[in-house]
This record gives sequence, structure tokens and C-alpha cells, in this order.
Amino acid sequence: MSPRETDAAQNTRRFSAAAWAVGAGTILGAAAGMKAAGILGVLVGVPVTIAFIYNVTMLIVNMTGRVAGSVTLPSGKSTPPKRDYSLAQSFVARERYEDAISAYELACAEYADDPEPYLRLARLYRDKLRDLHEAVLWFKRARAEAKVSARQEQLITFEIVEIYRDRLGVPAKAIPELARLAERFVNTAVGDSAKQELQQLRDRTIHDASAGELQPKRARDDDDSDSEEGYVSLQPE
Repeated sequence: MSPRETDAAQNTRRFSAAAWAVGAGTILGAAAGMKAAGILGVLVGVPVTIAFIYNVTMLIVNMTGRVAGSVTLPSGKSTPPKRDYSLAQSFVARERYEDAISAYELACAEYADDPEPYLRLARLYRDKLRDLHEAVLWFKRARAEAKVSARQEQLITFEIVEIYRDRLGVPAKAIPELARLAERFVNTAVGDSAKQELQQLRDRTIHDASAGELQPKRARDDDDSDSEEGYVSLQPE
């Protein structure tokens, strides 16, 4: 809250306390003063009672504010700000990738529950260094070691699947990742999508395996054809 906003809030509290003190103090002070000393008592009792009520009201308001603040923000500390990884990011911007890696690894060790440095490091390996195996390693560490939401877990797993399936060209390694999603998020759109893609990858893997079994035979047939009659040598006679 800015100083101007703080002053405005304080003025509002003072006005409310004063209004309450005038209303209650006039009635109580007049009654007590009239009973004690007649008109003279009223003239003295009203302002004294108003001042008393005002001071008591402000004391209660201020104490309530301090108590509420200590509960909401214990020890005077507010909600921790979002951690800043700008130093590591500046290294990336200047293509000082080794320095960026060191900075992100240090952040992972210091803030092990925060997935952000893990994910930035994984994407650095993937997008800048083209080290896809190291990228997968850091994506998996983010998922296993940091505190990730369900949405973050889904996105991380999909990024791992994308690397295995599209970049490394080993879709069979994406199968356990998709199975994990299908099991973890059953009866959800994400789980259903993962289940559908899982079946497609399994069918593709079976097809590729079958095609691979046939390949050696075709190679042998080709080799045998070279020894058959009709083979034309390319060597000069």
C-alpha cells in the first residue's frame, strides 16, 4: 500500500471514530453531566466523554490492525516475492550458456521446491544446446523433485513425449510417459488424449518392429541376387 493510500485509510478510521465519539459521547456525557451537576455538568461532561470515547475507539482500531497484520503477515514478512532468475536469463541472452547452466543449477539446489529453474534449464538444453538427453533429464527432475501442480505435471510430461517422439525419433520411449498421464489423470480430457496417443504409438511400434523383422530377409535377397545369373559386373574387363 502506498503512503497516500495509507494516509487515506488512516483518515477514514479517524473520521469514523470521531463520528462515533460525537454521537455516543453527546448522549452519555449529557446524561452523566446533568445527573452530576446540572447544566454545568453537561457542558463539561459532553466534551470529556467525546474525547474519552474517541481515544478508546482509536486505541481499539489500531490494536486490531496490528493483530490482523501479525496474523496475515507474521514477523512483519509479506508473501515471498516471485523468485528472480534474471541473472541466469541474462547469461542465456548473451549466449553464455555455461554460466547460465551454473546459475540455474545453483538455483535448483537453493530452491529445490521451485520447478522454474529446472524447466528453464531443461529448455536451455533442448532449444539452445540441442542436448535432448540432458533436457529430458532436467524435465524429469523438475517433475520428481520440485513441487508441481497437476497442470505443470501434464505440460512437463508432454514436453518429454515431444522430445522422444519427434526430436529423438524414439516413440517407444514416449509410451511410458503417456501411460503415466493416462493413469494419473484418468477420466479427464488430458488422460483421454494421452490414452488415445498411447494406443497410436503402440500400434506404430508394433508395425515398425514387424517391418524391421522383414528387413534382414530383403537384404539377404538383394545380396543373393548379386550372385545370380544376370548380374552385370561394373568392373572393366
